[in-house]
Amino acid sequence: MGINRALSALAITVTAACASVPRGPAGTRYDVLITNARIVDGTGNPWYRGSVATVGNRIAYVGPSLPGLTGRRVIDAHDQVVAPGFIDMLGHSETSILRGPHAVSKITQGITSEITGEVSSAWPNVAFGEQPDPRYPWRSLGGYFDYIESKGIAINLGTYVAGNSLREAVMGEASRHPTDAEMKQMGALIDSAMRDGAMGFSVGLIYVPSAFFSTEELIALTKYATPYKGGYAAHIRSEGTGLLDAIRGTIRIAA
Repeated sequence: MGINRALSALAITVTAACASVPRGPAGTRYDVLITNARIVDGTGNPWYRGSVATVGNRIAYVGPSLPGLTGRRVIDAHDQVVAPGFIDMLGHSETSILRGPHAVSKITQGITSEITGEVSSAWPNVAFGEQPDPRYPWRSLGGYFDYIESKGIAINLGTYVAGNSLREAVMGEASRHPTDAEMKQMGALIDSAMRDGAMGFSVGLIYVPSAFFSTEELIALTKYATPYKGGYAAHIRSEGTGLLDAIRGTIRIAA
């Protein structure tokens, strides 16, 4: 992409809080003005040369480099790409973001958002029969979001609620099928996570203990996410000789 670190860090600041980009008048004096940029705006259109300007932490102008555009700080992009923040759709930064809240490995790639929680998730975070880990004091997914916001992190973070974490909270490492009561307990945890803002239910079906779920059990659990329009994400059961059967099973669960 050719984005240097300064431009990437700036993109983090101005795109993370902005769902849409208005066009401002050329006579406005902006806080930051990026000129001579190759703009890839995320609409699917070809890139074009132009300028991007901000007021505060909001993008205020994206478009041609019109006469009269001024800014308190002017950055010459020297024909490098300026783009909205990228989304890492499969990360595992649930706890590492607490050790490295600046997320340098993400923002220097232009990544401003990460989706976590496939295979295991930040919550539930206490395995059946074990004592809570004082390093991870939250007791709900909402509590986790509150905790990371209080610490301050450089990227947006969304998460699924994951099958491994659910099973470990209710059943430990047991390899058997869950009882009806245990299924209801896991369903209640999914419901709680969805109300707190989870993106859906996820599993890693080549990893224990999620590998012990039957397809019927996964269908039943996924239904707890559907009232909230949650998604279903999976590492499928096989990426080798059983690939086609694994794909068929995933489609069946999603349907």
